[in-house]
Formats: sequence, structure tokens, C-alpha cells
Amino acid sequence: MEGLNFMYSGKPEDNKVEMVNLNQEETCWKQMKLGKLYAKSARYDKALLCYNKAIEMESSELSFFFYRGVARFHMNDLKGAFEDMKKAKTANPWNMIDILNYMACIHFRLGETKQAREMVTQVLNLNRGLLNDLVMSYDEYIELTSK
Repeated sequence: MEGLNFMYSGKPEDNKVEMVNLNQEETCWKQMKLGKLYAKSARYDKALLCYNKAIEMESSELSFFFYRGVARFHMNDLKGAFEDMKKAKTANPWNMIDILNYMACIHFRLGETKQAREMVTQVLNLNRGLLNDLVMSYDEYIELTSK
């Protein structure tokens, strides 16, 4: 089993393990896979390093910016996260609702309530009734909509 590394792909209590082939050719996709494994374990610093490598290898793959933005968001780099989400959004991606959710939450946490409200409205217009899917907490949503 030389060259294989087992990484926890979730919380230790989940007992989920995924195999990563360390002998595999170094590709942007390998870096993304490693980054996602680190992110599932809330090791966003390590995930960020992997996402940065993936973007360095293939900067035209705009979906990579979404994942890096999520890692930055969880590391409280809100401005960096917003820039990554903005870039990911330009590709008209399949995960537009997720991107807009994060962008709304970032605006809210930066005190930009008008922009946050606009993003939340876009999310709800794209998929009505998905208040449960908003990244922001219910309390944040109530505070935002009561202003």
C-alpha cells in the first residue's frame, strides 16, 4: 500500500475514511479532492493551500474559486471569500444559490444590510421557500429583514 494515504473525510466520530493516491500525477483535480477532504474535517487552512494550488494549475476553472471562497469564509477572510464568490458567480454555475447564500452572509457580517437583503431576495426568487438553505442563521435573517 505504498503511496496511499488514508484521510478522514468527515468528523472522526463518523469513521469515514477516503483513500488518496499520493503517487497519482499532481493535478488540479487531485488538489481539489485533497482540499475537499480537509474542508470536511474543518481544516480550512490546509484546504485553502490545496485550493490555491489547484487555482495556480488551472485558473480558468471557476468552480475552484467557490471552494476556496468557502474555506476563506470559514477562516473569517470575508473580503477574500467575497472576491472568490464573485469570480465563481461569473460562470453562471450550477450552484448559484450556494454562491448567493455566501455572498448574502458576507454582506450581512460586514454590516452591508442593503446588499445582503438583495442577495437573500435573489436566493429566494431562484428557489422559493428555501429559507432553511440560507448560510446565515435564522436570527441573522430575522435581524436583516426587520431593518
